Amino acid sequence: MPIRVKPNSINKADLQGTGFAPSVPKNDVFFVSFQPSLPNAHIASENDPGTNFATWGSDVPYSTTDELWPARNWKFYEHDSGPGECAGSLKEDVKRGWVARGPFVTGVSDPQLYTAAVNIWYSMTVSTNVPPQIVATEGGDPTTTFSSDPQTVSYTIYDCDAEYVDSAMVQSAVISWSKSTVTSGTEVLVKQPDIPLVYQGGDFWTADIPGQPAGTRVSYQIKATDIRGMEN
Repeated sequence: MPIRVKPNSINKADLQGTGFAPSVPKNDVFFVSFQPSLPNAHIASENDPGTNFATWGSDVPYSTTDELWPARNWKFYEHDSGPGECAGSLKEDVKRGWVARGPFVTGVSDPQLYTAAVNIWYSMTVSTNVPPQIVATEGGDPTTTFSSDPQTVSYTIYDCDAEYVDSAMVQSAVISWSKSTVTSGTEVLVKQPDIPLVYQGGDFWTADIPGQPAGTRVSYQIKATDIRGMEN
């Protein structure tokens, strides 16, 4: 659904009351695209630089199993083999259509493993249950340390349910974590058993990651589930 935003205006589009507000069912994936209204050509005038978007690009390749790959920033190319390596694919492999962007540097050996993103902020009016919200607390994330003692993880976790406001509740939260192990000279992250977070009152949850030997690298994320089984 095309929504026109005037040039040089505030970079937002309020869809409420326009007749174009979309309805997004739970678990659906939605796609936001921009089409500049200027001619499809390079503009040389310094007084009219055209339409540009500030985009983040990775400076290292990512694994195809990483959540940041492929790029969240895509561009539509009018012709086959149109862009250079900055498209995230080899030039000869790019066909007309949508292409995942990145890297924004040339000369890398595996450009298809680089990624890029554009930050888009949006708000939605929720009418059904949503997963628990997990919010960082000051000092709640362990950092690099010389200590081999257990490291405390703390988060604010709360639940919202527009249909059943009075019964919205976080049922459980766990730390899903891995630790580094060197095998045949190569460091790999090995999945460990989940650690339950303990409810401390209010919206506060905490747990300890076991202490590790010097030089160990730990990766973790928090998973929370509400009483209706929705997980974040």
